[in-house]
Amino acid sequence: MTVSYSYKLDGAAGPAWAPKVDVSPRAGALPSTAVIAVLGSGSMGQGIAQIAVLAGHPVQWFNRSRERLEAGVDSVRARLTRLAEKGLLTAEQAREAGQRLHPVSELAGLAKAELVIESVAEDLELKQRLFAELEAVLAPGAILSTNTSSLSINRLASKLKHPERFLGLHFFNPAPLMKLVEVVPGMRTEGAVTDRAVATLQAWGKTPVTCRPSPGFIVNRVARPFYTEALRLLDEGNADPAVIDSVLTGSGGFAMGPLALTDLIGQDVNAEVTRQIWNAFGHDARFTPSLTQQALVEAGLLGRKTGRGFFTYEGSSGLRAVSGAEVSSSQRPSRVTLHGSLGPANPVVEVLRNKGVEVESRPLAAHEGGPDGLGFLELPGGVAVTVTDGRTAYLRARALGRPVVVFDLALDYRAVKHLAVAPSHDVQAEQLEQALALIGVFAGRTAVFRDSPGLVVARTVCMLINEATDVVAQGVCSAEAVEIAMRLAVNYPVGLLHWGDSVGAPWVCTVLDHLATILPPTRYRVAPALRAAAITGKKLLA
Repeated sequence: MTVSYSYKLDGAAGPAWAPKVDVSPRAGALPSTAVIAVLGSGSMGQGIAQIAVLAGHPVQWFNRSRERLEAGVDSVRARLTRLAEKGLLTAEQAREAGQRLHPVSELAGLAKAELVIESVAEDLELKQRLFAELEAVLAPGAILSTNTSSLSINRLASKLKHPERFLGLHFFNPAPLMKLVEVVPGMRTEGAVTDRAVATLQAWGKTPVTCRPSPGFIVNRVARPFYTEALRLLDEGNADPAVIDSVLTGSGGFAMGPLALTDLIGQDVNAEVTRQIWNAFGHDARFTPSLTQQALVEAGLLGRKTGRGFFTYEGSSGLRAVSGAEVSSSQRPSRVTLHGSLGPANPVVEVLRNKGVEVESRPLAAHEGGPDGLGFLELPGGVAVTVTDGRTAYLRARALGRPVVVFDLALDYRAVKHLAVAPSHDVQAEQLEQALALIGVFAGRTAVFRDSPGLVVARTVCMLINEATDVVAQGVCSAEAVEIAMRLAVNYPVGLLHWGDSVGAPWVCTVLDHLATILPPTRYRVAPALRAAAITGKKLLA
C-alpha cells in the first residue's frame, strides 16, 4: 500500500509566483528512458544507483573522485552479478543493468538528467553549493532531490532559484532491500513534482510515504524513544545492556534490541541523529542525548565497526544469552484471585486458566482504585501481582496497602520469552518466589529489576505511541503513513497506533503521567491528541 499525504501553502500546491515545473502528466512516473543522476558513491549512493538501473534507467553517477566512483560502479556491478548467480536476474539482465551505469566526475555531465538524487555527506553548505551548481546545468523540468535524513528540506531549498522543483527522497539502508522511502516536499515544492516522485518510486517497487519537512521526518523522530529509553535505563543504572535488549525482544516482540541496534548503526551516528533532532526541537527533553552513549563515542567504542560498543564483536555477534529465573512447576500456586481488570495484561488471565491455575474474579474495592483502576492478581498470603502502570512497585504497594510485584508489558502474553519484574521493598524472599512462579506460567524467563518505574517495554512502547500520535496530530503525516513507515523502515512488530488502541489510550496516559512524577516531567508529557483520545474514547487509528 502506498500512502500519500500532502499539504498546501495558501490553498495552492506551491507559491503563486513560482514558475511551473513541466512534469506532465502530473501523476505519471518517469519513463524508463529518463536519465537519473545520483550524487555520491557511498553505500546509499550505490544502493540508489542499483535501484535505478534495475528499473531500466540510464544512470549518470557523479562523484568528484574518479577513483571512488569507479570503485562504486565495480561494487554495484558485482552485486548485480551476485543477483544473477542467485537466480534473481538473468545474466543478460545483470549485464545490461551494469551497462546503464555511467560514471561522471563533472556536474556538466548531468545535463540530461530528469531526476537528481543527492546522497553526499550531511553538510548543509556542501549540499546547497551542489544544488546551486546543478540549477545552472539541468533542464527546467528536472527534479532535484536530497536523501538527507536530518537536514531541513526548506533550508536546503532556500538558496535555489527554483525551489518548486526540489524535495526530499529519504531512502533507508540498504536501499535495494528497504521498501520505504519518505517523500518530503518543502513548503515551496510544486504538487506535481511530489506526484511525479511518488509515482516513480512506486514504479521502482518502493513504498513512498509523504510527510511535512519536520525534524527527523517520520521514522527518525518517532523511533527516538526506542533508543533513548533504553539509554535512559542505563543512565539510571537499572539493568545491563544484554538484559534490556533481551526484555525488549522477548516481551516487546522487537526484532532487535535497541542497544545492539545502536551498535549496528554506529554509536556516533545514532548519537548525532538524536542530537540533531534534540537541537531542532529546542532541546526538548523527549530527545535528550544520553551521557552513557556519549561516553562510548568519546572512548571510540562505536559498535560493530570498531569491534566494541555496548557489546563486543571479536569473533562473535556480540549478543549473548541472558539467563532468567528458573522456577519449578511445584511452586506455582493452584489458585489466585483477580481483583478488577489487568488492563493491557488481561490475556494473562486466560493463559493462567489454560495452564490449570484457578482464577476467582472480584471487583476492585474503592480503596484499591475503584471500578476504573488497574487491578491485580492476589496470591495466597496477600501479595499482589500486576502489570506496571508507570509507578514503582513501592508506590503501588503504598496505594494498595500490601506487598506488590509488578511485571512488564508484553506484545503477546501467550508467547513471552523474557519478562521484566520488580518487587516492592516489603516483599519477602518466599513471596517473591511465589510471585515468580505465577509469572513463570506465562513467561519463559524473568529478569528481576530493582524497583524501576515503568520497567522496560511499557515505558518504551508508551513513549513510541505518544510520539506517533503527536506526529499525526501535528500534520507531519497521516495515521496510516506512520503505521506503514514504522513497520517497513524499522520492522516494529505492529503499528504503533494499532498498539496504542490495543492497550488503550487511558493506560498509556496513566503510565506516562506516573513516569512524569518520578522522572523528568517534560520528557514524559502526554501529547494533547493522546490525552483527548483517552478522554473521549476515540481510536488513535481511526
